[in-house]
Amino acid sequence: MKISFIIMEKHDHGFIKKGQKLLERSVETLYFYIDKIDKDSLSQINKSDFILVRQFIPEDILKNIHVPIIVFNERLYLPNYEKSFSSHYRFSIKHMLKKKNLIFLTDKIYENHKKKIFSYNGLWIDCFPLNSKKNIKDIDLLFLSGHNNHSKSFKVKNFSEININNFDNIILAMEKYYSKNLSFREKLLKLKFYKNEFSFDYFYNSSLNNLRFIRKQKNLHSINTLNKNYKIRYYGDNSNDEVFIKNHGLLEYENFDNIFDRSKIIICTSPCHMSIINERFIIALEHNIIPLVEPYPQYKKLNLPEEFFFDYKNENLSTKVDNILKNYSKYFEVYLDFKKNLNKIIKKDTIFILDEFRLKSEYIKNNYL
Repeated sequence: MKISFIIMEKHDHGFIKKGQKLLERSVETLYFYIDKIDKDSLSQINKSDFILVRQFIPEDILKNIHVPIIVFNERLYLPNYEKSFSSHYRFSIKHMLKKKNLIFLTDKIYENHKKKIFSYNGLWIDCFPLNSKKNIKDIDLLFLSGHNNHSKSFKVKNFSEININNFDNIILAMEKYYSKNLSFREKLLKLKFYKNEFSFDYFYNSSLNNLRFIRKQKNLHSINTLNKNYKIRYYGDNSNDEVFIKNHGLLEYENFDNIFDRSKIIICTSPCHMSIINERFIIALEHNIIPLVEPYPQYKKLNLPEEFFFDYKNENLSTKVDNILKNYSKYFEVYLDFKKNLNKIIKKDTIFILDEFRLKSEYIKNNYL
């Protein structure tokens, strides 16, 4: 089997690059940058079994591809890509929605089968290593985080505070809150002016960003209480942090293996996903790091031990980290038992991402080609 990756050059770094490298272990792969595709590239692409695309592919390239295409977009909220007058509009995918040999993979909360948008929760490795490498684990806690905007809107802030511990479908919660708390005047303004704070699309984008922002601040506060007793590495964007912790900038792909191999615990937060398994979690299992996750359903389905879940009540995260590090040998054995069982689940339930790709490419061939 041979597959081709088509991505924007600016995306070829970090976790995306790591995911591609993990998949190389199981299948022959080719890589193409969108702005460098020519006739020779298209000839090679059309000899692949299927194509993997990150978020977007231009129409002039798309019309010349005749094999199954699977597009990844972890946050495929359609109005952000269809309504060109939206303040959150990034790029149009209207031409992609019309393409017969193309489907989208996203998180469960954005699923829309009528438009060939499906959810996935596959793992990028079909068997995780159980042997512990002889690396010196001198980093007690690893935290990687991006930039999240916070809002001044009362409704957005209020919704975020109420739902800080909500690990169900966040869009359904938004719709319920929004319809209940919009005044008659605001409903009229919503109809007249899309780009104002009264539209649902604005509320969705602002609330999701704000929720992630306040969760990050809670995590930073918990980490700060651990800072005196443990060695902590914090990588990512700290431009609007409200809690100051020493930051080591962006973690470059070239340093991934070194930092992950040296870490004991990693915090794996989710952008409110209900099916996608976070890339930090997958890489943690590859490098024998204990992952701490929020109690979203995809992790419960993997039978992750209760000790490795945290939420946003009463400094829950700092308590969990402290307890694991004080009893590290004990919890590392619990973690290894989980990995043994997970390897069995992967084989039994075919949750290896490549199996999911095969099924989806067959679906395209059978229904659209």
